[in-house]
Amino acid sequence: NDPLRGGKGETWDGGVRVPMLLAGPGVPESGIAFDHPVDSVDLLPTFLAAAGAPQPGPGETDGVNLLPYLNGEVTGQPHPHLYVRGVRRDQYKLTTNLASGPLLFDIVDRIDERGRLEGDLPGVVHELWNIMYAHEAEYAKPRWGGNDYNDGDVFDYRAGSAGSAAWSAPFAWAIEDGPSEA
Repeated sequence: NDPLRGGKGETWDGGVRVPMLLAGPGVPESGIAFDHPVDSVDLLPTFLAAAGAPQPGPGETDGVNLLPYLNGEVTGQPHPHLYVRGVRRDQYKLTTNLASGPLLFDIVDRIDERGRLEGDLPGVVHELWNIMYAHEAEYAKPRWGGNDYNDGDVFDYRAGSAGSAAWSAPFAWAIEDGPSEA
């Protein structure tokens, strides 16, 4: 993965940038390189298109049919931003770390993700942070474990609801627009 940092399963680009090869109906035979990032969710609509099957309806997948991009019918990036346990848009990538908070990198100028920029570009951090959590808030709620929230849900502190208790008191926090017991 050199010069990329990290490996498979990590949020560093060494665990995210993985080569992909496609061959089959609708894919150019000449062998082309497509340098824009794609995601595994793009495989379903691409395979359906190659098979001549109907595409998923709106909201059924985040994936994009890649065949028009590979054939040159559509130019540009298939996704305005790419979410990979963080968010990537243009040259910036924002990830989160429980110990240090948001981490912002310019993955074009510093492909090794060694130079952190969150202190220099708070506006970019804020914008990408909102994109990331808006995306996570769309996830279906877990159907196991008794939780009715996702990690990306927005919580509000309920001033006065916990009396004089600490911030960690029961019912001191609530999911935005959610039930009071959440």
